[in-house]
Amino acid sequence: GNLSVGNVLLTLAWDAKKTADSAARVRWSENNENNYRVGYEGKVDLQCVAAGNGYLYYKDHLSILGKEEVSPCELQVGDLVRCCYDADLVKLLQKNHGGWVDAMTE
Repeated sequence: GNLSVGNVLLTLAWDAKKTADSAARVRWSENNENNYRVGYEGKVDLQCVAAGNGYLYYKDHLSILGKEEVSPCELQVGDLVRCCYDADLVKLLQKNHGGWVDAMTE
């Protein structure tokens, strides 16, 4: 890949679905600009070489490039589980995620 250093101008949505802050517009030293993925569908096209001023974030929560981390799921098939949230909240959370089914209250 290209080893030149560019400057992030802004963050934007990579796709038409408006996935917020899933891309960055970068200006390179040659004054050309382009958009790059920074998390869209788990893909990252850029590597930060020096932090600038901007959004606050938790650096320790970011993945280490090239290191695969797998968190084991504590749930097993056949486990009995309980949703401890109010039905109205679950209805709200299910919007755009499969929708509410009355059987969810059982």
